[in-house]
Amino acid sequence: MKPLLISLVTFVCLTSGLSAQPTERDLEFIAGLNQQRILAGKLPVKLDLTLFEGCRKHSIKMSRGYWDHASGSERQGCSENIAKGNSDAGATFVQWKSARDGRGRPTGHYANLMNPQWRYIGIACVDGANGQSYWTFRGRRTSVGESIEVPPKEFVVREKVRVTQDKTVHKQTQRYTPVQRSLREAFRKVFR
Repeated sequence: MKPLLISLVTFVCLTSGLSAQPTERDLEFIAGLNQQRILAGKLPVKLDLTLFEGCRKHSIKMSRGYWDHASGSERQGCSENIAKGNSDAGATFVQWKSARDGRGRPTGHYANLMNPQWRYIGIACVDGANGQSYWTFRGRRTSVGESIEVPPKEFVVREKVRVTQDKTVHKQTQRYTPVQRSLREAFRKVFR
């Protein structure tokens, strides 16, 4: 993220009295989500700081062993996605996008992210003591508190890890442009 955006987020969080501020991962998720929404012909969303705080508290709760959606009153009148395991925003987006139920049908997580009614969201990722990352996403039509506009930016959607014989770990992050992603998806459909 650009330093100016991080500075703006820090300023708004300090002046609004929040106990924490969104991390670079949280902002990266919103920027990537906004890019995907624009490509799909939908309006971008803004980060609502009150929703962020609720998401952060729920992610902390999940990192301590509670693995479930928040109760109705804790959800702040929002729809909610939860995830665990992925440490980066792009991988979490892909996890929600490709989630399937026991019969292989989409679970609705991706539809929730792309819901055209949402104008404000909260997102928070917390790393647990067990080494896993816990994500909470909430979307709403109206703002609950102060909000921040996050410009769109392409996701890093894939990370390859290769271990050589000498046990050296090599990470290769692959960025795909929207055209490359479309071609890859079309290729996969044809050659399944």
